Amino acid sequence: MLVSCLKNVSNKFKPVLKLYSQTHVLRTRYKQNNRTFTQIASLHTSSPSLAIYRDTENVYAYNIIQSLPTTKNVPVFSITNSIDNLYDFDNRLNQNWRTKTASEIVDCFKSVLNYCTEHDINLADPRFDKLVDGLMDNIQHLTDSNLCDLFHCLIRLPVCDSYAARNYHDVWSALDDVCCWKLNNWPLETTFVFADYWYRLNLGKLSDFLYNVIDRMSRRVASLSKDELMRLYFFLKIHKRHKLTFEIRHATLDYVGDLSVDEIALVSMVHVKLDTKLKLDLMATTFVAKLKEEARTVPEYCVRNIVQVLRYSSSVLLVDQLMDLLDHLVSEVDRLSNTACTHIALLGTTLQFFHEESLQRVAEKVLRDLSNTEAVRVKDIERLLLALTMFHYTPKTERDIFQAILEEVDRPERRLEFMKFPRSLACVLNFLSIKKMYLHELMSKILDREYILELYGKSPKKLPREIFSLDVCIDVECPDYVGNRLDPTYRRKAAKWLVEYTPTLDQFKKLTAADRFVLDVTDAVAKMVNGNHNLHADHILPNFAKSDIIICRDGDRFVTPSGFDAYQLGDLMRPPSKDLTWYAIVPVNWNACIRDTNKPLGLIHMKTRLLKSLGYEPILVIWNEFMPLKAQEKVSYIEDKICK
Repeated sequence: MLVSCLKNVSNKFKPVLKLYSQTHVLRTRYKQNNRTFTQIASLHTSSPSLAIYRDTENVYAYNIIQSLPTTKNVPVFSITNSIDNLYDFDNRLNQNWRTKTASEIVDCFKSVLNYCTEHDINLADPRFDKLVDGLMDNIQHLTDSNLCDLFHCLIRLPVCDSYAARNYHDVWSALDDVCCWKLNNWPLETTFVFADYWYRLNLGKLSDFLYNVIDRMSRRVASLSKDELMRLYFFLKIHKRHKLTFEIRHATLDYVGDLSVDEIALVSMVHVKLDTKLKLDLMATTFVAKLKEEARTVPEYCVRNIVQVLRYSSSVLLVDQLMDLLDHLVSEVDRLSNTACTHIALLGTTLQFFHEESLQRVAEKVLRDLSNTEAVRVKDIERLLLALTMFHYTPKTERDIFQAILEEVDRPERRLEFMKFPRSLACVLNFLSIKKMYLHELMSKILDREYILELYGKSPKKLPREIFSLDVCIDVECPDYVGNRLDPTYRRKAAKWLVEYTPTLDQFKKLTAADRFVLDVTDAVAKMVNGNHNLHADHILPNFAKSDIIICRDGDRFVTPSGFDAYQLGDLMRPPSKDLTWYAIVPVNWNACIRDTNKPLGLIHMKTRLLKSLGYEPILVIWNEFMPLKAQEKVSYIEDKICK
């Protein structure tokens, strides 16, 4: 059964399936017309018409819209002359429907509806061919009432295998055209009714009508009421082809104080999905205040979406407010889902502020549910590892959480998830490598040449840093590794895209504050070693973007660090001579430290560990310790670190 299940998987996932073949299928149960159906689902599908794949976020957003006061009741749908046997069903459909009126055709759809739902017959059945042909010939004669009835029938009929299925595609695309023709003559209330039908058909993303509805509402956004504006946000969430314009966001600002926490969650959801930040600080401040006010009762979906948009839109002006928000959310961790909790853990990562209590509570909760693949997804593990490794924080749990995750990732039950989210595997393994934890078998799978080519393409420019970094770490910390490796030529080409230039005073690009910091450190080091000829700036570890300053000492005097000409960019640069003492001066910028502290982030700790393994003595020059010093004090600062 797995073989037939995997036939629909897109080509880019085939190397992943090859690596993780096992006898598992995804079964989804869903209800329709008070009947429960079981569907064996493919691991990946591009078909947006399958009801079983409806996003739970969309359902949540739809419930918010349904709770709004309505200005027009949805037309009542009723069935007369319902067919209840196969003989009447076949006779009813087997007529020349091209000679019938539009109303008669719609009445036929209504009369066979109950029989179709009871016997699981959908529009792709060849017996519907004549009725669909008649509908196509009379489509322009449908009244608004006919349209409503037809939509009700389509919504209640058993779902087809695809939006492009036989007959089904003809019907919905023709109805889409009719709705577009009628749109300019419909008041806004009627427009909402038909837009709702397209969502319930799960065709909102494909509908040109919904695109035109959004376009029409966006042009008159200043005159929309709060409820109408929320409907616009819902349509934006469903359709996803429109941008969230400044006019829409500015109109939202007029109502932001009146929004409920659910409505704020809807607005947040759309901002995240359309990759748009909250550029108006008043909106972000209001979102924080509302979430704090209702922290004890707010639904977990609200927490997830609001926290997500606040992280995405983080501003340094919000740091204190976000820290206070985390203080309020800590006590709610146990009642929230693990997904919502991992978003809480991520809240400080954008601005790099550390909130220990929230990370501790989230880690404890995730650890309790870690073996439950439904409660803790691979994406949740990835998010938590990002937060923990960024701040170099090890929670005080009964069992070491990193070791627990290492064992969990290696379980066969998790491999099906990695088939759905193949890029997460590389991220998880990379985060574990920051803690000096490696899974050789899985590393070999993601370093497989076919896997990389199919998932990321042929260009070395597209290779993600996490895979490149794992390959470098193998050279340093995995002497017994025997699996796949990056091709040396491919690795050198990829390195050119992953490292940053070493700043110079005469560079073409304008010097940034970070560049000036590196140049100040270089100048202080040059004074300490008696000239620039006694230092060498290079990428010792090519998996880190920033270069380091290499100096070496022979006894009590510094000498020229020679021997690096034999290396190329992308190579691991070991000390050329074991008879000298080698130092790697690492400038640690403000964005490589926890905010408002001199504590380096996890990647700097990893870099320090790797440099020591290569034979260098790492010397960290911290931005906020170094820059306030005078020229001679800067030299002494570095000398003191070397002498320790």
